[in-house]
Amino acid sequence: MEVTQRRAPDRGLGRLSSTRNGTILIAVVCALVAAGILVVGLHQYRKSIESSETPATVLVATRTIGQGTSGHAIAVGEYFRPTHILAKQVTTGAFADPVALHNEIAATNIYPGEQLTASDFVSTTSLAAQLTAGERALSIKVDDPHGLIPDLRAGEHVDVYGSFTGQNISGQNSKSAPFVRLLAADVAVLKPSESSASGPLSQKELTVVLAVNVHQSAELAFASEFGKVWLALRPGVASHTGGEVVSEDSIVVGHQPLGKILGNEQEGKRAEELLSLGRAAAAESAKEKP
Repeated sequence: MEVTQRRAPDRGLGRLSSTRNGTILIAVVCALVAAGILVVGLHQYRKSIESSETPATVLVATRTIGQGTSGHAIAVGEYFRPTHILAKQVTTGAFADPVALHNEIAATNIYPGEQLTASDFVSTTSLAAQLTAGERALSIKVDDPHGLIPDLRAGEHVDVYGSFTGQNISGQNSKSAPFVRLLAADVAVLKPSESSASGPLSQKELTVVLAVNVHQSAELAFASEFGKVWLALRPGVASHTGGEVVSEDSIVVGHQPLGKILGNEQEGKRAEELLSLGRAAAAESAKEKP
């Protein structure tokens, strides 16, 4: 007996490709897939081209920024200008907003024409990062009623007054009457008082760190050491602070010349001159602030 094997019929792609119509169908499908891949690729390429042509804003140095310069000084000074360039020209990590310079210090020299980038700076909580070139961080002694403790916050602005008694530095009686005068206006608080000492707040020796100019530093240091310092909190939008000297006579009978308050006409004139210089310095400092 002869046994014959039956061949299984072709199925699937092999069978389809064995016919003319099947071959054409496969070719059409492959062409459509290739066209789809091409369309997706062209779309992605177009997006990348359009993205690289999109305008962007960066901060570009206009003069040399020395290593160690605080971000605050850079932000308020004329160290850079916002510049519009193409996105493909933006350096990695480039800053677009001066706010990003807060609490930063230049880690290297940055030269005119260079973009300000994150790699050029290091973050810090140092007080120096919050000062401009003409400012100094000064710590002064205060107590609860005079220093707005515990309500004062970092970043707020205060007017600083100094009060002096009718005694000279040696503690002996003098002819001068007690008086109060403005020492500095619109001063930024860098660090409010923090004390862990026990006992009533009014009996603690606390300190507040203020950002003042060089002239104000000397006056506030003197007042803190030999007189008493008062802090007056300013609102966000404050009116001009007067610089008059207040004494018992000025309160009772109106404004009195400094010569009468100090008991010496020549000393009074000299004090008036120094007061005028102080007001001018304070006004100049206020112009430098943003």
